[in-house]
Amino acid sequence: LVPATLVLLLGVYDDLWGANAVMKFLALGLIASLFYAMGGRIETLAIPFVTGLHLPPVIGFFLTVFWLVGISNAFNLIDGMDGLATGAALFSSIVMLLIFLAAGNPLMIVMALVLSGALIGFLRYNFNPASIFLGDSGALFAGFLLAALSVISAQKSTTAVAVITPLLAFGLPVVDTGVTMV
Repeated sequence: LVPATLVLLLGVYDDLWGANAVMKFLALGLIASLFYAMGGRIETLAIPFVTGLHLPPVIGFFLTVFWLVGISNAFNLIDGMDGLATGAALFSSIVMLLIFLAAGNPLMIVMALVLSGALIGFLRYNFNPASIFLGDSGALFAGFLLAALSVISAQKSTTAVAVITPLLAFGLPVVDTGVTMV
């Protein structure tokens, strides 16, 4: 929650006073590094039908930072249309909630449930014509929190769950960001 709160504060700063891309990426990278230092890290890559590939700490660090910064920005990039980022975040949080329910992880269930409830309440006012928007603070926060939850859940799950969670939960934002970059 500490790194996610820092991301929220970064987004609030960007919404109120504006931050350039270098400042945002640098700040998100530092916050993701804090998340890694607090124990949230990608240490193995789950490959179906093969035992997990254990990563050296340096590669795990860079992969964790890349994942957190990438997913955060993916949600921020799709925040241009009414309801798109909120709907994608809601879908992602519900997918993760179902996976956490199946795994029986109470803390992750509560986190996903609270995020889903907040997004459902927000979505009503975010449809066309939208009267409120996520902005950088909401989009970065939702993206970072979802990415962090996926990292934490992957640490404690089976190979199949660790592979399928990111694919199901983040398909739309990742594909949209990839198409945007191309």
